[in-house]
Amino acid sequence: MTEDLNVTKIAHYLPVSAELLAEARADAEAWQRYMDATPEQREQWAREAAEQRAAERAEAPVAPLSLDALLTKLGWSREYAHHLVQSYCTCSDGYDGWDHCQHAQDLGLT
Repeated sequence: MTEDLNVTKIAHYLPVSAELLAEARADAEAWQRYMDATPEQREQWAREAAEQRAAERAEAPVAPLSLDALLTKLGWSREYAHHLVQSYCTCSDGYDGWDHCQHAQDLGLT
């Protein structure tokens, strides 16, 4: 015995701004230019990009290396950094981001 099923499809259309459409079009055109380029052109573009990044690094002020600067950049406290170097710590980078070990959780460092 089969029953007739009625399926209703509901669609909601969202407007897309002209700016977003233009950006998507520009991305598609840039990708097409890259795909159509010769290997020599791609190498030249890579050299130019590397030179531009080198210029940006040369213009940027050099921050002094310190433990506090590194911890600030990583978003870690001194207490958490001290925990990380202990032999029982198993905090690590996992599938869904940074995983805190149970020791860190017990110490209230998460």
